[in-house]
Amino acid sequence: MALYDAKGKELAYDDHYRFRPDPVISCEIPNDGQYTVEVRDSIYRGREDFVYRISIGELPFVTSIFPMGGPADGRTTVELKGWNLPVTTLTVEGTNRPRESTRSP
Repeated sequence: MALYDAKGKELAYDDHYRFRPDPVISCEIPNDGQYTVEVRDSIYRGREDFVYRISIGELPFVTSIFPMGGPADGRTTVELKGWNLPVTTLTVEGTNRPRESTRSP
């Protein structure tokens, strides 16, 4: 996937996001105007059964969370990093409930 300005200059490109095969472009748009998004498979073959979904806008996108866990019976303050996030920290309440049995009586 690539993003081009009105003059055809490539502003951003991605063919996968970290260890996932789907691309993600996070780009600050420099000016108002027309932009083009190019979506294709990596070897330009294309097929009628290929499906593409695109979300464009000032969308929240979390890139990391720290810490990844906390005490089951307490509160944990979690730091969020990413794009367009309404908050950068959250306080998560732990639950100290016993696990439900999956056995039949």
